[in-house]
Amino acid sequence: MVPYLPFERTWAEAILVATVPAGERHPGLGAVSLDRFWDVFGQSAPFLMKIGFRVAIWFVALQPIWSLSGWRTFAGSSPEDRQQSLQALNSSHRAMTEQLLSLIKLMACFAYFEDAAIQDRFRSAGRK
Repeated sequence: MVPYLPFERTWAEAILVATVPAGERHPGLGAVSLDRFWDVFGQSAPFLMKIGFRVAIWFVALQPIWSLSGWRTFAGSSPEDRQQSLQALNSSHRAMTEQLLSLIKLMACFAYFEDAAIQDRFRSAGRK
């Protein structure tokens, strides 16, 4: 499979970061380096997952163009517009949209918990 192009990776990272925002007691995905995730994903993910994730990236990245009446991709949108785009997609009842968003959410979790500091943080929180 062709490696993710730089603009695809930019799109993917914007989508993943918006999917896991910071909370009151935990950092968001934006505070985590995604380099290890990309290495592990590139080496270990099944071929069909890589294809599906690429399709999901393109779908979500281009969604603001037709839903927000602008010529900006997801990565070029403001944080508020990104959340609005994700909310619009989440409210869809189309099977394909639901499946693509499920894959995005799954990949965001993989990326988030690939980080050792995040793993340690959640392990120690579970012991309290």
